[in-house]
Amino acid sequence: MTVLRVYEYALSMLPSSRQEDDSLRQYAVLWVNSALAEMFFVENSIRADRGETELEEVPLLEADSDEILYSDILVRGALVWYLASLMAKDDDTDAWAVEYRNRYVVALSEAKRHIPMEIKDFYATDNQLA
Repeated sequence: MTVLRVYEYALSMLPSSRQEDDSLRQYAVLWVNSALAEMFFVENSIRADRGETELEEVPLLEADSDEILYSDILVRGALVWYLASLMAKDDDTDAWAVEYRNRYVVALSEAKRHIPMEIKDFYATDNQLA
């Protein structure tokens, strides 16, 4: 999905009077880049859970036509709410901004995968320092 498509989805969450206003489009790439950094560890947890190669660094998008190469569950399920919360905040509709931010946080939390790993017991007798 492209930055522009996510922007359009987020814009559709706002009151209809705002949907004809395209003034926030100039911020879409910046906002998405900010969100990608915030969602980076969740994206890597999803990739690890699927056995895919994890990202080494946060992608940096440059145009609204750029594809967002994160998991669909993050892009469609969380990123749209992130942008909608920023748009609502700009529109001075704080109650909606908070609601959309909460939906983003819930979606992000639900997308996170917990990766099982070995736990070492540092209190066991064979690990004591001499």
